[in-house]
Amino acid sequence: LRPAATSRELGRPGAASAQTLLAAMSQADALSRFSASSPARTEAEIDELLAALLRQHADVGEGKWVRIVEDFCRLAAEEKSKPWLQRRAKKLASGDSAAAERPVVSIEHMEKYGRVLIATSPIPALQVIVAEEPLIVGHATVSDALKERLVPWCQSANADATDALKVVEFMKAYGEADQSTREKVLKCYHPERFDKLPQSSQAFIRLREFVSTEAWASSVTGEEMEKVIVVKLMNAHPFSVKSAQATAVFEHISVPTNSCSPNAVYTSQCSRHPGRGCLIARTPIAVGEQVTLSYCDPFMPRSLRLSHLQQTYAFRCDCAACTVGPDTYGCVACPKCIPRGEDGLLPMEVPHSKSGYIYHHPQAASAPARWELRDGCWRRLPPDTPNSKDSDKQDEPPWLCDACGERFRDDDLSVGGMPLADMERMLFQEHQMLEAHLSSNPRIDFDELMCHYASVYRPLGLRHGITMRVQLFLCDVLVGNPELGSDLLESLIDGLVATVRRNGEQPGEMLPVLTQVAHVLVRKKRFDKAKALYDLALEFLTIYGEGSPKVKDAQRGLQACAKKDPKLVRGL
Repeated sequence: LRPAATSRELGRPGAASAQTLLAAMSQADALSRFSASSPARTEAEIDELLAALLRQHADVGEGKWVRIVEDFCRLAAEEKSKPWLQRRAKKLASGDSAAAERPVVSIEHMEKYGRVLIATSPIPALQVIVAEEPLIVGHATVSDALKERLVPWCQSANADATDALKVVEFMKAYGEADQSTREKVLKCYHPERFDKLPQSSQAFIRLREFVSTEAWASSVTGEEMEKVIVVKLMNAHPFSVKSAQATAVFEHISVPTNSCSPNAVYTSQCSRHPGRGCLIARTPIAVGEQVTLSYCDPFMPRSLRLSHLQQTYAFRCDCAACTVGPDTYGCVACPKCIPRGEDGLLPMEVPHSKSGYIYHHPQAASAPARWELRDGCWRRLPPDTPNSKDSDKQDEPPWLCDACGERFRDDDLSVGGMPLADMERMLFQEHQMLEAHLSSNPRIDFDELMCHYASVYRPLGLRHGITMRVQLFLCDVLVGNPELGSDLLESLIDGLVATVRRNGEQPGEMLPVLTQVAHVLVRKKRFDKAKALYDLALEFLTIYGEGSPKVKDAQRGLQACAKKDPKLVRGL
């Protein structure tokens, strides 16, 4: 990209193509060359070279072109930048926005799932799939008089008042929408879902009668309003509105089906697309592949996921994570590798690095899955791989130890005489109750929290999803109270990162507390460890854009590590 290498020169016989020139060029090298060069002939020729650069990086499939656009525009924003560079940056930024508005997906219909979102072009990881404004947003516009009437109604219907208010706000937004918008919202309604609506949600259906006297509901029939309520319960997403959390339905983003190991993630906090919801690829998505989202807590074990999805969304999940692959967040300590005491519990101190955990391997109806632990992660083996160790025997016990290779049946697993599934359900409910209690009464007894932690990891082990959720909760507490134990905080986050990586997940996505933990370590002058955590966080946080407060906080922390100055994270 030296100034002489214009498009005319590239077009000469025997000259290297733009793609060849750019193939080995790094992002930093490209930016430095552009900043040092001037348009040798015309702006159009420079545009052509830059376009080739962007195409080359888009082909790599790592989302690098997004960062190039942001860095190039930031470079152009400097006072001493050349006028042509500033004009080019404006074109580039507008082109980036236009590209995001053109979905690379289409809405199709499948008999089993109803409407689904299908990729029509290859989608690299971390690329925005769809950025769109909501069809309707239910937020705090309900009158105080209606809120007052809602309280006794919720008491008589045994319904949660906060959830009921969100449903009423959503109905109001629908009632005030135009006919075209209403038709798009009702396309999200799946006919079978109404008949299978969980008992816990039946009370909200009766809200159609509660709001029937409101002016905004006069043009909506009772049957139509029932469908709107189902759409709210099944298809709505959280949406940030002026620092408040609302609920919204989208034309494309509300379509994806569930997968407990999804290939996309939703956010309404992308700084590149303010006021919009964004669907972003977690992994590369091939042409013809379904775009999926997760409807449940990422740390839920399979038994709890299946129950939650059935009770909340009225379907039994048949995704690959539930029917094929090992249940990574449902693993428990192997009885042979990590012996338990007479009380059926693990020792008080078991390091995260200790191997010997058994994973549930559900077998598909037609052909069993074949997996092995390779390079520290679970990898699926092709059907003809000889290392599958007779995994094609349908009657083999489904639980497999990653260390000794021993297999176990469901009946072999119990803690103190309680079946594992019952133990998981009980411990999960106890932790939910503790979180709810602390949200209303923030006074923390740390010794009590540590006892709760021990009561979870001693029956299940440190890699189980419920234990990891408790560990993440403890990290939150320690970030706010570092005097309680920064060493413990570092140990917990190290274990969480190792387990998430082992399960093939992205720590920056699964552990939103990474940046805050790094801030604590910077204040303790543990700069090397803090830098590693910031880098991990930024691998995923780039989806929010350079202008996102989350990205800015992590970048500020990196500056503190580079300058070894804890003052730079003061106030974060």
